[in-house]
Amino acid sequence: MNRWLMAILGATAVSAAGCTDLGMPKDRDVNSALVSSYNDMAINNAIIVQHTLYPYHFVSDGAVLNELGAHDLKILAGHYRDYPGPLTVRQGDVPKALYEARLTFVRQALVDAGVVSERITVGDGAVGGDGATADRVLTVLEREKKNADSSKSGGSASSTGGATGGGSTGGGGMP
Repeated sequence: MNRWLMAILGATAVSAAGCTDLGMPKDRDVNSALVSSYNDMAINNAIIVQHTLYPYHFVSDGAVLNELGAHDLKILAGHYRDYPGPLTVRQGDVPKALYEARLTFVRQALVDAGVVSERITVGDGAVGGDGATADRVLTVLEREKKNADSSKSGGSASSTGGATGGGSTGGGGMP
């Protein structure tokens, strides 16, 4: 009887191994989709926080958006439909007339996407993101000037490491 039981269990195991695809997604596929979803959300959030279109978002020497620009503007339009705010379009080194044409194109694309134009401002300006507050920047600049003046007068000053580095005696970087 043990032999028969083992044969039945073996046959069941072999047949079950062949029936794993019952239309259900595999764990690997589900995990891969979750990771992609998390990455997409992070990228979308970064685009919204930055709220900036750069010259590389446009077709070279043109007023229309390229594929990347259209993608980013679609994400921004989805945000601006619900939340007002600024959209920065960097001029870069393009002529004023081309820049104005780009602004017109972007404004119209936002309206076409269902954004109420009164809810947003579109133009060149400061890029979005956390950045550094003015008082922090001034503190770093004052330290650099003090150290430069001290070096010119023959004194020994600690290195500040600029705005990104850390000095050896408590001077460097942002406070």
